[in-house]
Formats: sequence, C-alpha cells, structure tokens
Amino acid sequence: RLVLLGFEPSEPETEYGYILPDGTDGSPFGIHRVEKFVEKPDSTAARKLILQRGLWNSMVMVFKIRTLLEVVRRQAPELYAYCRRILRAIGTRSEPEVVEEVYRNMRPLNFSRELLATLPGISPLSLAVLPAHGVYWSDWGLPHCVQRVLKKIGHPAQLHSPDAMGKNRLFKLMD
Repeated sequence: RLVLLGFEPSEPETEYGYILPDGTDGSPFGIHRVEKFVEKPDSTAARKLILQRGLWNSMVMVFKIRTLLEVVRRQAPELYAYCRRILRAIGTRSEPEVVEEVYRNMRPLNFSRELLATLPGISPLSLAVLPAHGVYWSDWGLPHCVQRVLKKIGHPAQLHSPDAMGKNRLFKLMD
C-alpha cells in the first residue's frame, strides 16, 4: 500500500487536498483505507469533508518503491515507459540525451488528481491513511499559508508584505 499521513483540519481550506478515511480501523496503528480522495474542494465540499472526519493530505507518504512503480505502471503507463527509458540509460553515454528527450516529450501529470484520487475506486487496497491527531500542520505552497503560520506562532511583524519573507529571513525565523 501507499500510506499517506493525514492531518485533522483546523478550518475548511480550499487549497488543500482531503482524504476521507473509511469507517473501519484496519490496523492496530490506526491506519484506514481511503474511501475518497478530494483535491482542492470548494468551501462547501471542504466543510462537508470535515464533518465526515476528512483529513488534510500532507503528501507525506510511506511506501515500497515497487508498490509506487506498480501504481504508476497501472495508472500512468506512458509515464512508466518514460521512467523505464531513463532507467535503462542511466550510466550510459546516452543518459543526458535520453533524459532531456524524455522530459521534453513527457506530458505533465498531476500526481494527486491522476494517480492518488483514482486509487480508492479502482484499487481500494492500494491506498491508506494514517491520521495524525493533535498536530498543527500547514502546507506552505502559497504565501497566505506561510503568513497565517507566522501570525499563529507569534511573528506578525514579518507580515508586512509577501516579499518580506525572503528565503534567508524565513529560515532565521525558524531558528
């Protein structure tokens, strides 16, 4: 299985993915099968997911490489074929050219939408979630998310503008 770490939402965030665990406790560690995987729902759907015990998808995953490769092979055979081409070229003289050609020709793939979200319906045993309780978590993919966390942890002076959070300044705040 691919096992995702899911966090209890503190609000109905529409920029995050949600994982809806099924109603059964599948292991002594609290791991659940995934009933539904929803990427960036609207606010109404996010509220409904929270009421149904939905969790934020952290995209922190645990898996065996062969399990992930099997999922990719089944769900995205074209991507799998490109990966195999690169694997065969590693260590050869043609490696740089093969990698460049593959990346130039490869179509973009949204891992969450095109792989993870499809698994509960077609291969329910392939995806599981481990709920993390009592942990404050935020995805820092957007400036407003970083600003919200800085405000929550007591650094409101750093919130004057989005460009006030340069890389070095942000790391100093975290020390």
